[in-house]
Amino acid sequence: MRRVRPLSASDVREFMRLGLKEFCAADVGRPLQWLDPASPYEFLKHEVLPTLVEPSSTEQGFSLDGFPGGYAYLASEWQDDAGGQAVLFEKYH
Repeated sequence: MRRVRPLSASDVREFMRLGLKEFCAADVGRPLQWLDPASPYEFLKHEVLPTLVEPSSTEQGFSLDGFPGGYAYLASEWQDDAGGQAVLFEKYH
């Protein structure tokens, strides 16, 4: 898989609306966590979206102080050679 682009909250919501089921969370020191394809939306709505950094903010850097719990996620779209898509959420703390 290759990284295609960074994603905003509205991009993530669009993937959710379209029914994408491949969501993965990365947290340093832990194995990748593939979200349950049957129910990824609770994790996304309650954990990721409230702490998601918009791509425009990453260009200038961002502070974790402004996020609930002192952590934040960056989202990116990934694609394989066959056109399969996944969204990766990288946790920063």
